[in-house]
Amino acid sequence: MSSITPSQKYAPSAQPSSGPARPTGLALACALLLSGTAAACGWSSPPGPPAAQGSPQAEQQSQGAPDNSQQGAQESPPQPLGPPVWTPGIPKELFDVVKVVDGDTIHIARHGKVDKLRFLSVDTEEKITGNSYSSRTKPQTVYGEECTLWAKDFFAALSVDGAPPRVGLFFPDGEEELDIYGRLLCHVILPDGRDFNVLLVEEGRSPYFNKYGNSRLCHRAFVAAQVRARAAGLGIWNPATNQATTPGAPSVRRPYGELLPWWQARAQAIDTFRERRAADPESVIDAQDGEAIGQAGNGPAREIEVFCQIDRIFEEDNGDRTILFRATDKSRALRARIPSSLRAAHEALELDSRREAFHQNYLYLKGTLTPGPRGFEIISRSPDQWRPAGPEPAPDLEIFPSGSTSK
Repeated sequence: MSSITPSQKYAPSAQPSSGPARPTGLALACALLLSGTAAACGWSSPPGPPAAQGSPQAEQQSQGAPDNSQQGAQESPPQPLGPPVWTPGIPKELFDVVKVVDGDTIHIARHGKVDKLRFLSVDTEEKITGNSYSSRTKPQTVYGEECTLWAKDFFAALSVDGAPPRVGLFFPDGEEELDIYGRLLCHVILPDGRDFNVLLVEEGRSPYFNKYGNSRLCHRAFVAAQVRARAAGLGIWNPATNQATTPGAPSVRRPYGELLPWWQARAQAIDTFRERRAADPESVIDAQDGEAIGQAGNGPAREIEVFCQIDRIFEEDNGDRTILFRATDKSRALRARIPSSLRAAHEALELDSRREAFHQNYLYLKGTLTPGPRGFEIISRSPDQWRPAGPEPAPDLEIFPSGSTSK
């Protein structure tokens, strides 16, 4: 049960600190994140601007793709790191906002149905719901509640003459994707051309959320926005945020010092996988790509390497162990099976811990796909078939310097 009650009094949370900026470990970490990603991916020169309106690249990018013709954009595709300042431009098509769920989730009316949107690369804090669900990585906080109320007011202010507020959408690479909850993953573009996702980070209402990979659209813009928000002490980067002022009342805070290194380790794994898949799409496959799994499984038998994240582990009646991998379409989820006679040899892999927070969760598994009772599976006959897909998280960051207080 959440330890927060509405009657507790908290200090103001979203105000910037006065006085000089306080760049500390986070600003340095963000700079390292930016330079480290570029070096790891072989990008040594600054990327170019987004594709110009009317170019083939721009036409592929999204439903409601922004018009960059007035932004001075060149006829060149977006580079992997994106521009340092992301200015998508005025959307070509707008959609009615029918519900604001919280700071990073809204519902829109599109093509005769309601789409639930989940904003890419951001993750605002959880609002206070009064139910028992609250985790250490995503606790329900007073600032999460504040962000939800702020978002409702923000979108309501977009209404013109009493009509529903309207927004545009932008999809990296022009591909529409759903998360495991069926929400459409996207950037929300405001009628004036601003990217709402980047705005959340710029104002300190969200961290740059690269848990599921660095932004393929505007990584540099997100990193720069976070550095500025942190230096100004905005929102979640203000020591007063979520700090209880009532004597004896608990302060419920999200542990960003642990989360940011964890997310970055996962992002490195995903970036490396994206490169490997681009170089060899026939042999390096995402476990969440049910179509690619089906094609490989139904074709001639061959060894592949699967990029995977463990969802659940089952103990079978015959002593075998089944590892279910995370999948968007659960009906096509891939499994690995460890025969009972080989379980002891696999114990050193500590697969159970790979499901936990603050560990590298992504793995590679080599093997041949075979039909199983519940779909395709890979039989693991040796622990050598498995390897981590990226580094373990770096040591915790110091978010607020020792002795720091709100200003």
